[in-house]
Amino acid sequence: MEYLGDGEGTNGNRGLAVSTAGGDDAFAGAVVAAVEDAQRESVALVHYIGREYVDRPNNLVPLTLKQVSMLTPSARHGGALSIHGMPVNTARLLGRVWNRTESSEEISFVLGDGTGSIEAKIWTIDGEYMRALREVRNGDYVVVNGSIRTRDSVMHIRAYSIRLVTNYNEITNHFLHCIYVSLDLQKQLREREMDIRRANLVVASNEQSQAPNGAEKLFGDVLQVFYCPGIVELENGASFSLIQSETGADADQLRTVIGAHVAMGNLFTTIDDDHFKCSFNG
Repeated sequence: MEYLGDGEGTNGNRGLAVSTAGGDDAFAGAVVAAVEDAQRESVALVHYIGREYVDRPNNLVPLTLKQVSMLTPSARHGGALSIHGMPVNTARLLGRVWNRTESSEEISFVLGDGTGSIEAKIWTIDGEYMRALREVRNGDYVVVNGSIRTRDSVMHIRAYSIRLVTNYNEITNHFLHCIYVSLDLQKQLREREMDIRRANLVVASNEQSQAPNGAEKLFGDVLQVFYCPGIVELENGASFSLIQSETGADADQLRTVIGAHVAMGNLFTTIDDDHFKCSFNG
């Protein structure tokens, strides 16, 4: 059964504060169960007080609580909380309920998933909803869907759906989903950065067309060095002396051209300031 609240007003509010476990791994300590074989439904109907809602998991970003603590405001998305360049408007969390307490109008508990924990308080004036929430006990696994916000520098999630986990294979499925989505977002971020670098390279090449022919040729020759057989495989990249021997360029002019490539993100230094790799193949 899925339990739904609107998040504020008469239908209920949620205030969740985040604390995380030690370590940098967003998935460290995650609970592991057997792998789920059956695919979950793409659309699940949610019933609450005679009304029907549609909860679409594909519209949610699955996160561990460690990942929630890693969300940062993105200027590109108007200050929205983001991870790997992707804004997180709604998130799906899965964890175990601990330290559960209740009163006539609110239920408080700690949600933990092994990577961190969330102190949660859920309150509502609706009796039917409260009776449903009281079915959740300490030690139960639940799925929480909601909108993540910050208030007074503390991360909160305004939950609109809480569901009791009855098939424990879903625990493993959730963490595998978190890993898959995280890797996919990182791949998309790298591709966007690569597109920007390629665009900058085109602009730089156009600008170089206004320069003397010798400088323009050297600008392209430097990049060609990093595609030569044997140089691509160099673990520490190409040294300045190697680039100079391949291009036959004057040292001062070569440093100027390499510096321009580094400034545009086409090249980057490795073990020291005289070893370089190309961003496009390195």
